[in-house]
Amino acid sequence: MIGLLYMHIHALEEEAAFTAGMHMVSSERREKVSSIKNPVSAKLSLAAGILLQLAMKRMGAEGEEIRFGKHGKPIVNSTNVHFNLSHSGSYAVCVYGDIPLGVDIQKIKEQIPKQRARILSPEEEAYLSCSKEAEKRF
Repeated sequence: MIGLLYMHIHALEEEAAFTAGMHMVSSERREKVSSIKNPVSAKLSLAAGILLQLAMKRMGAEGEEIRFGKHGKPIVNSTNVHFNLSHSGSYAVCVYGDIPLGVDIQKIKEQIPKQRARILSPEEEAYLSCSKEAEKRF
């Protein structure tokens, strides 16, 4: 089984919705969200936490311990529950399943980032370099 959940942070704009969301997530996630000064970033983190809880429920792993790796990535102890979280702009996304998987979302920007050499493969860099519409293709 593989599933994908996403959420726009406008769902957390009202204080009551934000508070209800905080009650849905782990105490670790609540602490993390509470420590974030930027309101958009806090809502994105909360949305990711909510999606993770929903994914755990769908995977039949509700209540399983979620621990955090050295870079803050949440990990489930169960070997048959896999997930990945990402957020950008005003969306959060969670992919989950019974196999290792990943997801990444990025807000579309009008220009190619200056650090593109760090994020693109040599093939992708070559593709953009010879294109007359590099920004659009990026």
